[in-house]
Amino acid sequence: MNELDNEQLDHHAGRVEAMPSPMSKWTRAAATVFVIGCVAFWIFAFSPLARNLFQAPDGLQDDIYAERIERRCATARAALDDLPSVRSATSPEDRAVNLIDANTVLDEMVTEIAVFDSTVAADQDLIRKWLADWQVYLDDRTAHVERLANGDDERFLNSESDGVFIAERMNGFARRNDLDSCETPGDL
Repeated sequence: MNELDNEQLDHHAGRVEAMPSPMSKWTRAAATVFVIGCVAFWIFAFSPLARNLFQAPDGLQDDIYAERIERRCATARAALDDLPSVRSATSPEDRAVNLIDANTVLDEMVTEIAVFDSTVAADQDLIRKWLADWQVYLDDRTAHVERLANGDDERFLNSESDGVFIAERMNGFARRNDLDSCETPGDL
């Protein structure tokens, strides 16, 4: 039996795998540095420091210009809050009447912001493009008022550009530049 056991051991010896060697101290150090680096990156990425350091390409640089725009939007927002709620209207025609006044407030806001000057030409270009989106949005609101005035109780149709709703793009720009009062009103 001894010969048989030795023969079986010899037969199975080719199947036994060698134990892996323990991780070297350099591999362990490299893995530790990698993990710490990943954690540090994500902490930095979500910190205010990263937002200040890496401003979005559509970020305004002239803080005074941005503050002036925000103040004008806040004035418009207050005027909109003073108007009768569109939701309190009993018919599409009543909603149209309420929206006409709201559209007038927004149109005046856009007209006034368009004449504001900035010391940074790139900021004026960004605002010009943003106001062009506002004009498309106002045109959509005007078309919605016309449908409501005719008794059509359809939902608001927001234009798209490159597969993105205009209002979504406008609001993204406003949020990126701390122009919170300049987001589209939720009155539709």
